[in-house]
Formats: sequence, C-alpha cells, structure tokens
Amino acid sequence: MLWEVSLWVYVAYEKLQMNKRSFLKLIFSTTSLLFFSTFSLFASGHKRSGKGRGRGRSKKNKEGRGKPKREEFIGTPYQGKMYDAHAHITSKVSIKTYIEAYKNSTFDKAGLFTKSIKSKSLEKIKNKLGKNFFFFVDLHKREKSNYQFVKSRAKSLNMAKQKNLVHGVGELYYNLSFAPFAPQGIKTNYKSKSEIGILEKAAELKLPVFIHDEKFYEHQDLLDIVKKIPNLKVVLAHLGYIKSPRKVDKLLTNNKQIYTDLSLVTNSRFGPFKRKGLIIKRVPSKKWIEILEKHDDRILVGSDIGADVQRVKRLTKVANDYRILLSHLKKSSAEKIAYKNFEKLFSI
Repeated sequence: MLWEVSLWVYVAYEKLQMNKRSFLKLIFSTTSLLFFSTFSLFASGHKRSGKGRGRGRSKKNKEGRGKPKREEFIGTPYQGKMYDAHAHITSKVSIKTYIEAYKNSTFDKAGLFTKSIKSKSLEKIKNKLGKNFFFFVDLHKREKSNYQFVKSRAKSLNMAKQKNLVHGVGELYYNLSFAPFAPQGIKTNYKSKSEIGILEKAAELKLPVFIHDEKFYEHQDLLDIVKKIPNLKVVLAHLGYIKSPRKVDKLLTNNKQIYTDLSLVTNSRFGPFKRKGLIIKRVPSKKWIEILEKHDDRILVGSDIGADVQRVKRLTKVANDYRILLSHLKKSSAEKIAYKNFEKLFSI
C-alpha cells in the first residue's frame, strides 16, 4: 500500500508541475491519511480478537465470576465424622431425595431448618428421615419477603422441645439481601419486643438461635441485645458474610456467646459466593487457618442445601470440599469444627 501511494504522489508532481509548497502539502495530507487508516485497521482487529477493552475481555470476566477456579489438592482429605449444621427441608424436595443425598454424601448427621413446628408434623418427618436428623424451627411465618412473628408458634415450640423434637431456633432472617424463596430480600426489626422475646424464649429453653444477618458486624445494637440475655447462644449463619479474617477474629474474641457456620462462604457449588468469590477456599489461606484453629470451639460446617433439588444433589461435592478444607487444620481443630461442636451445642 505504501509504494502505491508514493507512485501516485510522484505522478501527480510530474504531471501537475506543482511548486514546492503545494507538493509538501500533498505529502503531509497523504501521509496523515495513510497513518490513520492503518491505525483504524489495527484497532478494529485488536478489538475483534478480544485483547483490548472490548467485548472479549468483558465476556471473559463475566465467565470468570460465574466459574471460580478450584485449587488443585494433593493429599488426604479429612477422614473423621462430619455433621451438617445448616440445611433446609422444604416441600419442593421429597423426603426420599434428602435421604438419598445424605446417604451418598459423607455427612453422618444433619440439622434441618423446617417450616413445620407442630409436634405431630415433626414426628412424622422424623420417622421418615431417621435418627440422624435434627430440627431447627422458626417462630415466624414466611411467604416470600413477608416475614412475621406468629405467637401460636411459640406455644408449639414449647411442646416440641418437651418431646425433644427441636434442637435449635431459626434461621431468623434479620438482614437477607436475596434468596431463591425471597428475591426481594427480608429485613426484620430485631429491636422489636417480639423479636427480643424470641431470643429470650430460646435462651430459656436452652436452644441455640441461628441468625442470618449480612450486616451483623456493623449491628452493635444487636450484639448489645444478645449480651443482655443470659445463656443465649447465637449461631451467625454464613459467617455473617464477613470477608475479613481480622473482623471475624475480633467478633469471636469479644463475644463468647457467638458461634458461626461456614455455609455458603466456602461453597463453590451454588449460592452467592460462587459468583462473588469464596471468602474461605477449600485450600484456605494461612490467615484463615489461623482464625479457624484459634476459634475452633465455636465454628460449624454447613451445606445450606434445600432451596431446590439441584442444591440437594450437589451435597456430596459440598461435603468433599469441606473434607479438603478441614485437612489443612490440625486434627483436634478439624474434629471440633466437623462434628464435636455440633454435638456439644445441640446436646446430641
């Protein structure tokens, strides 16, 4: 292309007998045209290849967020007992499916959040599931984002506890940004008389309370409420979405009533952190190993299955990931987090 342009300029000069000034103008304009044409072609090809700031990079980033890379693991996973402290049982999934999922997984026992709270209903479910499943119940009635305390459920809780059918209260949704069952999220006034009453009732019955609050670390007023209720034990679901090991350390160090579970924040199989990026990977950082071992008497594992059939079917993979994670801890810490804390906290 360059030699063709040069030939054209020469012919123009010869035929038109331009003066020197006109000829220099022609040279400048032609060179400029050639430069910008070449640059445009290069930029266009660069963009199509996806190497620049075009669609190629955006697509790659989007796919990367949806499919986090799992670390290679070479070694022996944790081999001891392991209990699932955070799972849901719903009418969308058959009892048979739950039984098969846990049978195929390496979880030995499980705690299940259930909508049912009446003793007869819990007994019926218990008989179908078997002795290795334990129930946690909520005193609210939930229909999508409508989440209201129901006084009659408190009476049912008393009866269920007397028959040893209930081992915990929850999951109480204080600050939920999104869930498949509540796309608009849920926010609850935990300072209300009824909500404080639930915590007091749980403490009276010696039942741990699971709280879902994605802003828990910022809610000092909620921590103050918890501290004022003697014998209350709170399990902060999903690590409270706290990303900082330092903040988790501070929270657990300063609040002996607080326990936490690792559901979702360690889960690359489903849930929000599959997209956002895991807080604790199955091959954890040295800092997280330090925190898990330091507070090993107040941490539990959990799957958070139950929202749909697909989550339940991924239970085996979730369990295997936990075993890899636990293998990086000293044996005593791994055993506490895997099952001993579950036994002690829920009096199993």
